[in-house]
Amino acid sequence: MKLRLFLGCLLVATIGISGCALARDEAGPVRSTEAAGAPTVAPARSTPMPMAQLGKLAFIRDGDLWVKDLPEGQERRLTEDGRNSEPRWSPSGEWLAFAKEAGSDGLQTWLVRSSGGKARLAGRATTGRAYWSPVSDRFAYVVQGGVVMEYADGSSRQEISARVQGDPAWSPDGKWLAYARTDVPVAPAERLPGDRRGSIWCVRADGSDARVMVDGGSALPDGFMGGFLVAGWSPDGSRLLYWTDPMFSASGLADGSALMAAPVDGRQPMELVKKMLLHRDFLSWSPSGLELALVDGSYRSSWCRKQLAISDLSGPPHLLSEPSRSDLFPSWSLDGRLIAYTSAPAVQTDGGNEAKQASWQRRIWVMQPDGSGKRQLTSDPRYRDERPLWSRDGAFILFGRMVDDRMQLWLMRSDGSGQRQVVDELSPLPDPVAGWFGYYGYLHWDRMYDWWQGK
Repeated sequence: MKLRLFLGCLLVATIGISGCALARDEAGPVRSTEAAGAPTVAPARSTPMPMAQLGKLAFIRDGDLWVKDLPEGQERRLTEDGRNSEPRWSPSGEWLAFAKEAGSDGLQTWLVRSSGGKARLAGRATTGRAYWSPVSDRFAYVVQGGVVMEYADGSSRQEISARVQGDPAWSPDGKWLAYARTDVPVAPAERLPGDRRGSIWCVRADGSDARVMVDGGSALPDGFMGGFLVAGWSPDGSRLLYWTDPMFSASGLADGSALMAAPVDGRQPMELVKKMLLHRDFLSWSPSGLELALVDGSYRSSWCRKQLAISDLSGPPHLLSEPSRSDLFPSWSLDGRLIAYTSAPAVQTDGGNEAKQASWQRRIWVMQPDGSGKRQLTSDPRYRDERPLWSRDGAFILFGRMVDDRMQLWLMRSDGSGQRQVVDELSPLPDPVAGWFGYYGYLHWDRMYDWWQGK
């Protein structure tokens, strides 16, 4: 169902915070060839990788949590029950939070030291995912009745009662946690389908001073009230990004929604893009915090109508992609000079083998922030490459690679040379039903690994 764009009546409270063909059928890929005329860079796998300090990986293999130092550290297994996912590093690198499937108890949030030892149960959660403060080993997770915040050792636990929608987000200074909530203002016996009201709140890290940031009123003829989903903060903490949810409809949101930016000083929110898919790894801030790279385009498929764009938060975004390409996963280098991204030929289809062929031609590219100087870094037709991430010094790129129906992690230099595998398997696949193809071509890589690059 297509979403009707809804901006609603927004009241922002002032607050004082800052190819060719695939040689395989529907079951999965074997190999493909590149699109005609596409530039390629031959991988230099024989080039040795220096023993640089590239931080640590946490990843899921066979449902267990593993860690290793990059690039050549010894892998260490931290769990042994095969029921884990969603690894997340604490800012110090001393702790890992992860989700555990607990049968009839649903998902739970657990903590373990990265050096190993006995894991600690934090509590039952709606997704099991933990959200770490950017400045301390304090984390939040969503439970049925609200949000819980506590330190890794379990101290200073605070519970915020609310009907939370989506993922919360910490402000850059770690002083505030923003979350979207939905309220039903009438008694159950008198409740109608449209009796829902969405808002975005923030609360201090100690659980005090909860306040409204964004409030949605009724603006649609049928009486539905709008909801919201938090996308994140600007690097300077002056704006909160969020997606609109005018119909409280998961099916509608699957085709994308408007991305908004609400200044925390009370000024009117601004629409940054009319429709985009609701993936946080489709957003990447410039190091200066003045520009935002994003994936523009509606419709739930990831193989068409997806273009990279740059927003300076003052007007419509500037498109960087060619209409013949589908570009995803932007990642801004920390020196601000390059954007790495995933690119493949775009195909106008609702799915099937044509969509799978196009998705299998995804490669890692880089370009300058104005869209010039586009260069393809990976080119092996046996693989599907996506979700590039820069090392802190900008010398290396970590990326996800599909090999047949297996997820792997690879590392290369920023010019595409020295490609090497660093994790041989991430499993099980994040969506077993969709398999290697993913949900409309999108794979949840973030459920399978996390990269800590130091303090």
